[in-house]
Amino acid sequence: MRSTGWLCVSFVFCVFMPAIVAAQAPTFESVGVRARGMAGAFVAVADDATATWWNPAGLASDAFFDATLEFGRAADPTRTRAGGFATKVLGLGLSYYRLQLREIRAVGPVGPAPVNREDRSVVNLFGVTTGQSLGEHFAVASTLKIVHAGETHGDYDVGVMAAAGGARVGLTVRHLTAPTFGSGADEFELTRQVRTGLALTGRGRGSIDELTLAFDADVTTTPTPFGDARHIAGGVEAWVRGRRVGVRGGVSVSTVGEANPAPSGGLSVALGRGMYLDGAVTGGSDQARRGWAIGLRATY
Repeated sequence: MRSTGWLCVSFVFCVFMPAIVAAQAPTFESVGVRARGMAGAFVAVADDATATWWNPAGLASDAFFDATLEFGRAADPTRTRAGGFATKVLGLGLSYYRLQLREIRAVGPVGPAPVNREDRSVVNLFGVTTGQSLGEHFAVASTLKIVHAGETHGDYDVGVMAAAGGARVGLTVRHLTAPTFGSGADEFELTRQVRTGLALTGRGRGSIDELTLAFDADVTTTPTPFGDARHIAGGVEAWVRGRRVGVRGGVSVSTVGEANPAPSGGLSVALGRGMYLDGAVTGGSDQARRGWAIGLRATY
């Protein structure tokens, strides 16, 4: 009889008490000031050093050298920071990204419950990106990564890019090995992510030197502290005043759960030949996306 009573108590506890599970992986929008300014519509645009994150195949772009140093902060969870450094020389890229994440959320028997812990984990990603152009219109590349978050694991990303005229189509697969860190209540996984994108670039009219329209769509779903997310995004980038000023804007929405539109804007200002100060801000109702980022970029 006593055993039966304990079994009933255990059953009630398991059913009605929320469980703490690891739920956060870094989203695509965690890195890249230009990308954030375009609301994350960047997989087919990726033509600077942040291609090491967004689409490794973008390293086949025309620039001989590109380097970027950036820092960002999320509005919620408060004091959550992300930053990194990336550089490319011809088709070789080197990158380091440091992401501070709150990776725990509570999940009850009927779905996500209010977040009641603010555990954070620092994820350090070191990457080497190499690729190959296959003719004039197609490129494929990969980023081999060392990921450290208390433990150290190997991982890699793969990207492809096809271009014809001013049109580009890209596809990126991140975290192919889906490494897992920690155990029990502290366990979290860098879930596999797939995103595709389309970009159209051409000469603008009037005072616009170059205009890019881009569209991205997540193929996979990524867990965040506020629920699962699968984004679609549209963005625009315009260069004016002899490419001394770049203006960006866009909006993304989630295709799972509530739409949570997240409008973004960004600006680049030339500090000298090939040197830019970049900034971006994201607002809206998507709690996992709100925040700002700044960066310093050199390209030649």
